[in-house]
Amino acid sequence: KSHKQNSQRPMARLPLPAPIYRVPNYLGRSDVEARLTEVELDTTLEVFNLDSLPLEAKDLDRLADALELNASVESFSARDCALSVTNLDQLATVLEDSRSLTALDLSGNVLGGSGAASIARALAKGQRSLKTLSLSESSLGLAGAQEIAKALEAPSCRLQALDVSYSKLGEKGSARIAAMLRSNRTLETLNLAGNKAGDFVLDVLAGALAMNIKLKKLDLSENEISNLGASYVGEMLANNKTLTDLILAWNNIKATGVDSINEGLAQNVALLTLDLGGNPIGQAGIRALSEAQKCSTWRTIMWDEW
Repeated sequence: KSHKQNSQRPMARLPLPAPIYRVPNYLGRSDVEARLTEVELDTTLEVFNLDSLPLEAKDLDRLADALELNASVESFSARDCALSVTNLDQLATVLEDSRSLTALDLSGNVLGGSGAASIARALAKGQRSLKTLSLSESSLGLAGAQEIAKALEAPSCRLQALDVSYSKLGEKGSARIAAMLRSNRTLETLNLAGNKAGDFVLDVLAGALAMNIKLKKLDLSENEISNLGASYVGEMLANNKTLTDLILAWNNIKATGVDSINEGLAQNVALLTLDLGGNPIGQAGIRALSEAQKCSTWRTIMWDEW
């Protein structure tokens, strides 16, 4: 049984993987017609996608009517559809009215603040069936992060999994999403990978997760986190009792940062998986993690032997 990874980039381990830098493969109007006819006629359809299709306003009106009659659809995806603000408003209305939809994927569309506000409106207005929301590579920025965070702070929101990876949140946007965890009581999985969050987001998370008793899986890979951020990770692990999976792969954590993380691990019995693959921890870091693994055999720790 090995807990060591080679230098190849590890695959995402959260249930909301984020393909990076996809090139959309747009289809034609005949494909749109075929997909919409399918959802109108097949009353047993549970998963429905319009990925990479050139959607127009009339298509989303038709979709709304179909989903109102077809209560079997639980998962809907419209990735890489170049959706306009008007389109997103229409989708928000569909979302508000749905009582069966549990998963929505709008990754690869440029949402920004306006698009995020449309989706957030549906979440905050009592949409109780949706459990998983994927907005990877959606260019949310700070404005979009603020809208989504406010929605998840609403007592009526029931979302359990959120993916906002590679969405240009930056330091402030990532911190706003992290701060939301102070009051949110439903989210179990959060993917913040690839947002250039930096160390500050860990400071915010350490405070938020000291009070949060729900979050179990957190992905912070590729976020320019250094030893300073790792010291906040140690603090977070020392105080949090519910986080089971933490991904910190492909950051800039070194041996000193590993020592800080190990201090937190020594006081934590909840964490089951820690991924530090792709960090330049050196031989000293490898030795420290090896010792930590021996002291907690129930826990899986991953790193690279560089």
